[in-house]
Amino acid sequence: MTLNRIMKAVAHRSVVVARYAAGAPGAASMGEWLALGAIRARLTGGEARLQQRADGTAREFSVRVGKDAKHRVILDLSSMAELDGFEEIFVRRIYDLAKLPFRPSLVADCGANIGLFASLCRMAWPEASLCCWEPEPRNFARLSRQPLLQAERCELNAAAVFDRDGELSFSGSGLGGHVVEDGMPAASRVRAVDFSAWLAGKRSERALVKIDIEGYEERLVPSLAGTWPDTCALFMETHQEEGKDRPILDALRSEGFRWERLGTHDLPGDRRMFNEYYAVRGA
Repeated sequence: MTLNRIMKAVAHRSVVVARYAAGAPGAASMGEWLALGAIRARLTGGEARLQQRADGTAREFSVRVGKDAKHRVILDLSSMAELDGFEEIFVRRIYDLAKLPFRPSLVADCGANIGLFASLCRMAWPEASLCCWEPEPRNFARLSRQPLLQAERCELNAAAVFDRDGELSFSGSGLGGHVVEDGMPAASRVRAVDFSAWLAGKRSERALVKIDIEGYEERLVPSLAGTWPDTCALFMETHQEEGKDRPILDALRSEGFRWERLGTHDLPGDRRMFNEYYAVRGA
């Protein structure tokens, strides 16, 4: 490696660590955030992650994410998906809760993964009821361990949200687990919940809904017509080929939502575009 490349690598890693240091919620948590930033920057062990233990168990790391000492999330340092999720939510802060013009009495997290977004909402609105849906078994097990979600007002469901009750085929894990067509190889069966029926029962609530369900938002969002609470905000990531998510946005507009795109990205070799949106109605 040339001296120039070494200097660039060191500068890049310094920027990553500095970004984590800036994201720390206070001096009491600075050491934990610096350690996590160092791992992400490949300053420890020469890798972006630690190796799994021989027995396959997680290398758990507890990091403080709020002013209160009890405001913590648990990460598996051997999981790139969990490290990526933490960086998105707590370092890059892709979900800006300050956008909401109201305090929700209900938070529904569809595609909750390991519970990082739900934990963020729990800190912001501890009085709100919170419901999570996550169909992938390992993710759900990790979700169930998050300290901030151990409360009576938190309902955790090992299920996928869909436009009907029943069972679905599911493939993959981590951030990329998704519903697939029946009969595809390496797919497992998961429980599906009719989200429109559930949401219809919450009509009077001031709600925040997060939808990140790896492509099935194209089917789910139109099915929610007539069931959205009168006062409602939505964070959503779409996963449509070539970014063709206009039918989803039209379905929201017809329900009175105003929306804005927060960001977009893609992956090499993937025809999909990943667009992040915030939408609100009735507030």
